Formats: sequence, C-alpha cells, structure tokens
Amino acid sequence: GIVEVPDDDLIRLVDLINPEKVVPAIVEFIDIAGLVKDAHKGEGLGNQFLAKIREVDAIIHIIRGFEEPSVSHYYGSIDPQRDKEIVDLELELGGIKKPTLYVINSSSVNELKSSRVERALIINAKTGEGVDDLIKKAYELLGLITFYTIKGGKETTAWSIKKGSNALEAAEKVHTDMAKGFIK
Repeated sequence: GIVEVPDDDLIRLVDLINPEKVVPAIVEFIDIAGLVKDAHKGEGLGNQFLAKIREVDAIIHIIRGFEEPSVSHYYGSIDPQRDKEIVDLELELGGIKKPTLYVINSSSVNELKSSRVERALIINAKTGEGVDDLIKKAYELLGLITFYTIKGGKETTAWSIKKGSNALEAAEKVHTDMAKGFIK
C-alpha cells in the first residue's frame, strides 16, 4: 500500500498558504507473507518470501503480540522474541542484510511496553494506534527527508529525497528540466 507520511511541517505550510491542492510525501509498503523456520531450505513460502524480500529497500518486521483464539499462530503460541529470532536467522541464512524495524502488533500499545524485543515499536493495527509512528520510522529507516514546493500559491507538494541530497538532486526530483537549467 502507498501511505501518506504524517508531516507537521506540511500542515503548517498548508495553514499559512491555504492552497487548493496538497500533495503529501508517500511511502510504499509491500506486504510479504510470513517467514517460518527453515524458509531458507524452502519451508512454507520460503523461496518466494526470500525472493520478494530481496527486492525491498528495508524490512519492517511485524511481530504478533496479541492473543486472539480465533486467529491461529503458526507455532501455536504468542512469543514475540522467538518469532523475531526465527526471522532474523532465516534472513541471515538466506544472505539478506537490510535495515530492519521491528514492530509488535499488540491489542494494546501499553500492554507490551516491557516486551523482550528490544527497540521494537508497538502498534495496534486493529485500531490504528501507533501507525503514524510506524510510517515516520519507516521514512527515517529509508534515509529520506522532505522538501516542499509551492506552485503559484495554489499547490503545495512534499517531496521525498535521500538525506544528504543536494539542491540540484531535489530540483531533478521535481522535473528533469529544472535540473538541466539549475543555477543555484
């Protein structure tokens, strides 16, 4: 799915300018089916999973942290640390090294604050609590920053570029012709 990046600066710009059209920065998420033990040997959807994961720029590992009897768990119990370690090992055995953000999907964001998964972001996907934080963290994990253009006071656009990009690269993001005639 393609989602808008929550952006307080864009909100402030829009409040100041009151444009007719606002185009926020976006991040694309690709949902890849879960990874199980021995995926590197072809277990489960192992080979398909590993092939798909090689195509992404970063990994957001969503770990189940909620109890729900009507939704079975592959291993029969909820253990976020175990599930994290299985996926980490399978990625390593599959030769995949990418930046990773660990996210625990819990029925209560406060419930798992003391989770054994260090540095994990806690969300409740059912209610949407914490999802804006997830989008922002994904943006940071990808090394992206935002710059803005205002077209005739009628359109404000937020653009994503890699952190450390220069003004010429930003101009090129807007339009290649802007980069060709770029002066300063």
